[in-house]
Amino acid sequence: MLNKVIKWGIESPRKLIAADLSGATISIISVTLIWLVFESIFGLPKIAISILITSATLLLGFDLYSLLSSREKHYQRLKIIGTANVGYCVLSLCLAIVFYKDITLVGHIYLLLEILLVFLLALVELKVGGSASNDPIED
Repeated sequence: MLNKVIKWGIESPRKLIAADLSGATISIISVTLIWLVFESIFGLPKIAISILITSATLLLGFDLYSLLSSREKHYQRLKIIGTANVGYCVLSLCLAIVFYKDITLVGHIYLLLEILLVFLLALVELKVGGSASNDPIED
């Protein structure tokens, strides 16, 4: 299954970037809802939520830049996006550890699922980004 997704990404790197953009948007919306509506159910402190929203917004910004800019260097941009997503996973894991006692079981499950999904996407992005060493060089 993962190989099919990687093949699709190699054939359509722009669509893979759009998928990442969608994921960042979903993360921003879900974390914002957790903050505004379901804070007591998840137990995530406001500082942790602010950090996650800011990080996802930065990723979304780079995704938008990558989609709107030249079609060249999409594979290089996917390497950057994949690396940033791994960083987001590490950050989320650190926040889960630092605020372990504050976060409820539901909050830990949410964070683990998000980390898993983002990490799988990052693996695909890094694999696709590394697959095309002949990405055109812009002057």
